[in-house]
Amino acid sequence: MSEAKHISEEDRKAIVRDIEKLVRAEVGIELEKEQKLLKDSVVLAAKIVGAAITVFFAMFTVFGLTTWSDIKKETIQIVKKQAEELIQRADSETSIKNTLTDLLNRTVISSTLAAHARGPSHEITLSVNDWERLRTWIKREDLPLQDFMDTLAVLDLQTDDRKKTDANRLLSEMLSPPEKSPYNWISKQPEKTEAILSNFKHKDLGSSAVDLVASPAHTDSVRAKAAIYVREVGYLEGVDKLLSTYRTLNWSEVKQNALMTCVMLRPDWSEVVGELKRLLAEGPRSEKIDAVVKIITILPQLKIGSSELMAVSKDALLYATRNGLIFDLVSYYSVITSIETQWVTLFLATSSDPLLPLVPVGRLTFSEFKDFKPYWQLLSELANAGDMEQLRYLFPHERGLESSYIRKFPLAISADRGAIAIVEEKGLKKELDLENLVDASVLSIGFLSSAKAQLTWFENTGNGVKAQLIGLKGKNFKFSLKEIKPSK
Repeated sequence: MSEAKHISEEDRKAIVRDIEKLVRAEVGIELEKEQKLLKDSVVLAAKIVGAAITVFFAMFTVFGLTTWSDIKKETIQIVKKQAEELIQRADSETSIKNTLTDLLNRTVISSTLAAHARGPSHEITLSVNDWERLRTWIKREDLPLQDFMDTLAVLDLQTDDRKKTDANRLLSEMLSPPEKSPYNWISKQPEKTEAILSNFKHKDLGSSAVDLVASPAHTDSVRAKAAIYVREVGYLEGVDKLLSTYRTLNWSEVKQNALMTCVMLRPDWSEVVGELKRLLAEGPRSEKIDAVVKIITILPQLKIGSSELMAVSKDALLYATRNGLIFDLVSYYSVITSIETQWVTLFLATSSDPLLPLVPVGRLTFSEFKDFKPYWQLLSELANAGDMEQLRYLFPHERGLESSYIRKFPLAISADRGAIAIVEEKGLKKELDLENLVDASVLSIGFLSSAKAQLTWFENTGNGVKAQLIGLKGKNFKFSLKEIKPSK
């Protein structure tokens, strides 16, 4: 055996004090809940602390441990082992055993979540004993919600085989317990059902989530989260049933989330496209406008292959922009981090009053926006048709921001030779040859019925000129993002 490495007496005492604080703090929390068992618990806690401290000196000499990291790792394992042994020998009083089981489980959870927070390189796979004990612990009806959520978070970090086991043999029944299930108590604790949907993700729970959406026995909050869950785990097999459920629901967040999930998972299904068409054909109502806007935020993430989906996507853009959706293309440069943030932010204007705040409803990366084919095709089609009534809503908006740290990205406009831009300045109409305009770009000002299209270009002197754009004539109009730096 190699010679043990030397650790100073000062370091030895510091480590012992840290371990005492660690274990006593955890035990102390539980003792507050178990006042009637104070005497017995103190005795058991003292044994655990004593065991932890005793083994330190042996660890120094036998294993040659020299760092706090090594010592803490070994100590946690020994404390857990000693605690398990004491639980087996403890008083038969159930509460005493539960107290120490809770202590042990919380130690395992805290250690695992801390390791995960440090990065994926740290080990997060539980021992079989720890995994089984946590699976048993989560079945307790009286388990506090935070412990329930933390346990789910740890189970979600395990291997896919373990997650599959937990999904099929435990959590699926918890989400939708049959009549004589031992988990029927969860119906009285809907917050725990929501916790499962929020903290444990596995495709094998998709079927149970679809059932939750269809079940009027659950709260709308649970059902709305379940609809999102189907999308998050990619449960394609559930779209047919989810779409059928959607058709039976009154308009609500549940119905909205169900439709969004169907669009995300099966965008090319004719049945899904048909429901989008029906939604757009109905008169605008605030909740339905909100649904269309949210659907638009996910369309850039989809591969739009069918002409039917392309057409309904363009209709959705027209519907949403006429009812207040605006695109804000601004790049913010931070002098603190030296990082430039480029997002296309989607806002919803609820009034034509420019003084009222806009409601942010989503955002796209510049890459997503550039690849959003329905938007770019629609702009060109409307421009070729000279339809300024629709274009004035679709052009990005300028919200009056001026700063040397902000770069704006209005749309550059071009067309075949001979194309004409009709503008109005001081009540006078002018026809301008688009080809002769330097750095011509367009944007919208104002909201809803007050929206107007604006054309900007530069004279030979470098001065910028702005005028209201009221008409376009020509062929093959094209639009693209072009950076315009604010004047100093």
